Amino acid sequence: MRLRIKRIKFDVFILLLSLFCFVGSVGNAFFINESTKLTEEKTVEVIATFDSITVSGEENNLSAEIYTKEYENSFLISLSICNRINLDDLRGLKKGDTLFIGIVKEYEKQINQDQVVFMDIVSLRTDSQIIFDLEDHNAYVKEDARPAIIAALVVALISLSVFFFFLFRIMRKNKKKKANLLSK
Repeated sequence: MRLRIKRIKFDVFILLLSLFCFVGSVGNAFFINESTKLTEEKTVEVIATFDSITVSGEENNLSAEIYTKEYENSFLISLSICNRINLDDLRGLKKGDTLFIGIVKEYEKQINQDQVVFMDIVSLRTDSQIIFDLEDHNAYVKEDARPAIIAALVVALISLSVFFFFLFRIMRKNKKKKANLLSK
């Protein structure tokens, strides 16, 4: 009898855990997908004077930080973007150039706050050239996010399968239990 109760508790635990994993995975896939759909309404462009740039990483794992005269924190060009744009455009920036830096609107208030070291850039241009725009950003990030979305959906599918397996297992045990009670 005790073993049966432990097994039922285990089945219910796995049932709930798999449901939690399913919901979390679907939510994660949705969140990742939404992060690739930035619009002009969700972003703001700040104007800054170029001071310097640091490009770090190896050949296909590059990131760049742009430093400006107006802002204490740097502006980061992520791996997704840095690996796809012409780095000569970045290296060709001259001290004193005016930059138009696109960032996510909700992060605008965090510029120059002590706890914020850098801000992610979603578009970058100067008076004379577009280095990358919002459309480029979305395309690059979407391409890099595809494997993560697929992985999240695979985990969701596996979790859903485990959920239904344990759900039917519990239902079958309850059906047998009812049949045994009725036969007595």
